[in-house]
Amino acid sequence: MVIQNEQSNVIDILRFPLMVAVVFIHTDLLNFRFGNGPIPDTVFVFPYIFNLISGGICRVAVPLFFFVSGYLFFSGYKPETAVNYKQKLKNRYYSLLIPYFLWNTLYLGLFAAGQMIFPFLLSGNNKLITDYSITNYLQVYWNIIGGLFPIDGPLWFLRDLIIVSLLSPLIHFFIKYTKGFIVLILLFLWIFNIGTVETFSVIRIDAFLFFSIGAWLSINQKPFAFKFDKDKFIILTSIFLISIVGNLFDSIFVKSIILSGIFFIPSLILYLHNQYNISVNKYLSSTNFFIYAFHGLPLTFLGKLITKGFNFQYDWQFIILYFSLAISVILIGILLYQLLKKQIPTVLNIFIGKRNK
Repeated sequence: MVIQNEQSNVIDILRFPLMVAVVFIHTDLLNFRFGNGPIPDTVFVFPYIFNLISGGICRVAVPLFFFVSGYLFFSGYKPETAVNYKQKLKNRYYSLLIPYFLWNTLYLGLFAAGQMIFPFLLSGNNKLITDYSITNYLQVYWNIIGGLFPIDGPLWFLRDLIIVSLLSPLIHFFIKYTKGFIVLILLFLWIFNIGTVETFSVIRIDAFLFFSIGAWLSINQKPFAFKFDKDKFIILTSIFLISIVGNLFDSIFVKSIILSGIFFIPSLILYLHNQYNISVNKYLSSTNFFIYAFHGLPLTFLGKLITKGFNFQYDWQFIILYFSLAISVILIGILLYQLLKKQIPTVLNIFIGKRNK
């Protein structure tokens, strides 16, 4: 399937907001340590705000990235020729594999420097890099963090995307010859937590499921962002909003948010684009990958520095910290991107997967 202009516009518009959502997901103050313990008992409102935004709406972001990636991978895909597959992989060698290796290597160096310069920020839960074995150095690029994530934690998405891209001929085969039934099997496994991180240790069923949903739509030449009619609008909006409210009280609604959101959000963007002519901010969109790969360390560093330096006891303090921390890291990323673009544009372009043409 060749992507139509309006579908392409939706993808371009979505990139930066979804990256912002990822930063907010990782601004997880509920799991920070404040003083000698977790979030104080005096805080009541903030957890609901966090679960509304980071634990709710923003949770659509990563599945939607997989969804769009599957859709794009199979755009113009010709399974009958190995040349087409090799070209797809060659493109992703530059856009995924090289940045994945470079960013994790950079983070290895930054973490080593940080452990020497700021020892008071160490949690004591992780081995010092100076004590790493050969196995540990290899795990840096796979699952050194908690046995699940590479050293640049958010890049687990790239790692899993590389794997599903390599397996794309199999995905195409099963989608084509089971008439999409494989997607229903993956959906069943995901809903009932069969094949989650706990089962396979690293590669998540989420990656295969949402990549395959996007692939199914692309292979069958169906748009992933569709034009609303009244009934679809009412049904999707209702499911999405009810799920968001339900998630404030029970996390069982998260998967309902994700499933409805991957269709509702692109279609809403398409509607807004057609009706109100919203468009891409090309400058912000160009910073998207850099901020995504960059944000993990400064978010952790600033979070630890602030929570160790100040005594937080009340909801308003946590609310201000939550928004200011996420927004500050995004702004720092934009400014650093601009600086690097002026000083070392070629190096920057390699680190972001040659996304600046």
